[in-house]
Amino acid sequence: MRVHRQPILCQQCQQDLNAPNIRRFHILEPRFLRCEYVPSEIERSHLTKVLMETEKQVEQYEKDISVLRQKLDQLEKEKIAAEAVTKQCRASLSVHRRVPVEIWELIFSILCLSLHDYSFDTNLLPGLPAILISQVCSHWKAIAGGLPSIWSSINVQLRELCDTRLPLETYLSNSAGYPLKIRIAGQSNAPLTPQGVDVWQTLFKHINRCRELVMAIPSFCFNEHHFPSISNFTFSKLESLHEEDVIPGQREWPWFWQAIQEAPKLTTVTTLNSNRTLVPFSRLTTWEVHTSGPSEVCELFDALRSCDCLVSLTLPAIWSNSKYNVALSLPTVELPSLRRFSAIAYRDQCGWLSTIVESLIMPLLETLRIEYRQLDLPGTGPLLIGPDA
Repeated sequence: MRVHRQPILCQQCQQDLNAPNIRRFHILEPRFLRCEYVPSEIERSHLTKVLMETEKQVEQYEKDISVLRQKLDQLEKEKIAAEAVTKQCRASLSVHRRVPVEIWELIFSILCLSLHDYSFDTNLLPGLPAILISQVCSHWKAIAGGLPSIWSSINVQLRELCDTRLPLETYLSNSAGYPLKIRIAGQSNAPLTPQGVDVWQTLFKHINRCRELVMAIPSFCFNEHHFPSISNFTFSKLESLHEEDVIPGQREWPWFWQAIQEAPKLTTVTTLNSNRTLVPFSRLTTWEVHTSGPSEVCELFDALRSCDCLVSLTLPAIWSNSKYNVALSLPTVELPSLRRFSAIAYRDQCGWLSTIVESLIMPLLETLRIEYRQLDLPGTGPLLIGPDA
């Protein structure tokens, strides 16, 4: 028999923490373990006595283990409580407490607005930066909630199958009262899905808050059932309109183009053709327009007659083919405020670019960029004239 001492649960202070005593136990001689050995009467009596004692010991051990488990559970709870106090103390002593709110606002703005073009982007789901910041702690949530600018830039892909309305509504709600920067993209070869229609209608309720609007969704994606009731629609804050795909025209969206024409702050426009007659040309300072046919070039010059405030003009896609067999005859147009002119010609077999440049009078021009990209000839670099050359 071996006798075990009371266990020491704390090696530093030799304290046993009220642990029960460990009792003696019996060890049977090896002969009793052999299957061919038959115990004598005296040995059977002894073994029976040992059996009864060990059964009592097992029962007592179970009670002792229960006591130890209760003690262990108690220690675990006390440890968790102590850890909570430790975290609270560290949080109270954290240097973050001493960072001014203005610094946090600057950091959050950089994280949400500088790392990506848009703080809300369906390509970033579920890792939207403003929402992640709000989930760190109540202090950060309050700071982020008071920064409408970090919730105000939104890029939505209407072709997404997942439902993005909940995070989108969070961004639209937290940006209340702040001008929006919105880009809306759709699928080029299919109409809107039911999820896309829901997201579009959610955005449409706030689209009049836009300061910058980028439309990258083709017109055939829409029908008359995709719009809520439209009345007194205005773009009172719109400063920039960018057309990445050919959106519906004046006939299909009269309410939209009427609001564009009356937008008091609209000065920057990118269009895919020059026949957007309701664009407020007299107020434009920056215009990028794609022209591909002779009629569009003529429409461009008709519009340029009204562009007295235009500072920058970009023609990124002048294209003419010998099949037109048209020599442009353009009236002379003066652009009294123009300082930057840029044009790129693709296989300009009819020489339209030179005709366009010769027909423009630009007395204040500072920067001129002319580039020919002839697909059937070795590429030539751009011609730069001005301080940026």
